[in-house]
Amino acid sequence: MKLFPRQSSVFVSGYTIDEIAHKLEAAIKPAKVKEDAFSEHWLLPARSLEQDYPFRGAIQEAGFRISRKVTYPESFMPVIDGKIESTSKGCILFIDYTLLKGTRFFMSVALVFSLILGLLLLFAEHNLWYFLASLGFVGLGYAVAWLNFQQKVKICKDLLEEVLEKEA
Repeated sequence: MKLFPRQSSVFVSGYTIDEIAHKLEAAIKPAKVKEDAFSEHWLLPARSLEQDYPFRGAIQEAGFRISRKVTYPESFMPVIDGKIESTSKGCILFIDYTLLKGTRFFMSVALVFSLILGLLLLFAEHNLWYFLASLGFVGLGYAVAWLNFQQKVKICKDLLEEVLEKEA
């Protein structure tokens, strides 16, 4: 069993690795670019900027590491790690969706704190109901994280497929 929500998928394409890399380059805004009042992007509406660059990240030799570009904080937004392999009739993309490191850290702290608090209440107060309530909060927190992550993965997967299927 995986401790944190994670999902993998495979995308088969008739395009070559170079064509896929070109499509991804057109859709990925480099992570190092700083957006502020001194760049030309502040003149454009945020909506058109998002449409130009739906993702942020980098492309490496035979893979990529990206995340969806958002204008507001989204804790459960997945990081997309992709590996591209060539085939005789195109290429295969192996894609992993994982939680951000910060989200994994805070999720761990919150869930462990709830569990420790429940154990302390069980042994100090000898109250089984407090312990069960604590376990309920751990389960509820994990369920909320898992459901939000799955929702964000669906959004990212659809957007990535749209970018990869777009005609050049």
